Order: sequence, then C-alpha cells, then structure tokens
Amino acid sequence: MNPYYFILAVGIVAGASSALFIQASTSPPSVVVAFRLLMAALILLPVLLVALKKDGRQWSARSFWLPAVPGAAFLSLHLITWTVGVRMTSVANASLIVNLMPVAMPFAMFFVLKEKITAVEIAGSVVALVGVGVLTLGSADFSMASLKGDFVCGGSMLFAVAYLVSTRVFGRGRPVWTYVVPVYFIAGLIALGASTADWHRLTAPSSFEWLMLVCLALIPTVIGHSAMQITMLKLPSQTVSIANLGQFICAAVFAWIFFNQTPKAEFYLASPLIVIGAMIVVFGSPRRVQLELDKAPGRVA
Repeated sequence: MNPYYFILAVGIVAGASSALFIQASTSPPSVVVAFRLLMAALILLPVLLVALKKDGRQWSARSFWLPAVPGAAFLSLHLITWTVGVRMTSVANASLIVNLMPVAMPFAMFFVLKEKITAVEIAGSVVALVGVGVLTLGSADFSMASLKGDFVCGGSMLFAVAYLVSTRVFGRGRPVWTYVVPVYFIAGLIALGASTADWHRLTAPSSFEWLMLVCLALIPTVIGHSAMQITMLKLPSQTVSIANLGQFICAAVFAWIFFNQTPKAEFYLASPLIVIGAMIVVFGSPRRVQLELDKAPGRVA
C-alpha cells in the first residue's frame, strides 16, 4: 500500500483532536493560534536542520522564506477564523461549513493548476458529502443569531483550501520540512501580531491551560497539519480533502471517550457513507495517484 495513505490516516486522527483542545482552552483565539504554530515550529526545528544538512543546497533568504509566505498567511487566517467561528455558531453549523472543502477544492485546483477531477473522484465526493449532510443538517441551527458565525466558518473553509493549494504550488521542488517549518513560523508571527489586540484579556495560564496549548501544538499541528501538507505534495488534492472528512468519525469517538458524548442516531448512518465515499476516491483511481507521484518533483526529507 502507498505509504502516503498511512501518513494521511495519521493526520486525520491527529487533526480530529483539535476541537477537543480548543474547547478545553480558554485563551483568546489569536493567542491560541500563535502559541500552537510557534511551538510547532520550535518542535520541528531539529528536523528542519537535519533536512537542510541533508539537502546541501545554498538557500538565500528569498528562496527559503518567500515561498512560505502565502501558505503561512492562509494558514494563520484559517486557524484564527476557525477558532473564532466555532465559538460564534453551533458545532453542527461549523462542521457542516468547514467540511464543504471538498466542494471548493476541485475548483481551486483547476483554476490554479488546471488539475481536473476524475469521474471516480466526483462519485466518491458525492457519496461522502451526502454523509456530511446527513450528519450535520439534522441538528444544524440556521437562525439569524448564528449567521455571523456561519460566515466566519465559511471564510475559514476557503482559507483552508487556499492554504492547501499554496502547499501544492509552493512546496514542491524542495524537501518538505524546509517548507512546512517556515510556514508554521511565519503563520505564528502573523497570529502573534493579531493577538496584540487580546493581550489585555490574558491571565496567568493554569497548568491545565498550558497542557491544552502544548497538545494543540504537538498533535493537530505538528502531526496533523504536517501530514496534510506532506500528502498534498504526494497525493491528488481531492483524495486528501475527501479522506479528511474522516475527522468527523474520529472526533465523535474522542468525544465519546473523553466527554461521554454519545453520537446521535444520524452519525451511524452518515459514517458509513463518509467512509465509502473516501474509499471510492482513495482506491478508485490508483493509476492517477502513481502518475502524480512519478511526476512530482517534491520529496520528503
């Protein structure tokens, strides 16, 4: 089996933990995002140094930092707006909107890179998105009170698509950690600048708050987002976005284990549809995946 599918699966499980830590944290959104990104960059610094030594090329400041700026800007905007949006609307609404990413991704990839979506990917996407609709529409709140939060989550979804497309455009042709770590560092600085407006709200964090922030940096960021960026360089974009819907299932299992939240009845209908749709996309066009790997200049170091 293609090893990048395993990396994708690990990233899905790790990414699903993000909502748990965000809900448990009480720090302002921009502060949370700045901390998790800058700590992620610090954790991965030794990996970056090894990758640079192994690569051996002479990097200029422009060639090293500049390609990471677009992805970093979109990543910081995605994480800040997602954290804000989740707190402004219902979880069902936020999940519904952010998981419309597979609808927007093909259009973005075609517009930027002329990457066409196949009939198999369309079929799998439809099946998976039906599952998303079943899971969220039943309990979604479409009142005017949540409308502002819905728009924020919609913007967050578009920023996430732009962030992943930027990875495909600017991350190829260089060892992956020489792209990922600068993205985290620059995005963290952007979020840190945005957080200055919230510094007056800061209080001394408790040991539990520190634990939540460290977990956010290590699990959904270092492991989850890094896996997403690696697989965006090595697998078709729609495979990554559709498989990422599996976070629904993982998040429900985590909520059941840690918060004793029993999934609603529609979860048991929606989950098989999401899994089947993802399997159609992932395993329905193996030749395309191999062709993308064969022609990809990027490599993991």
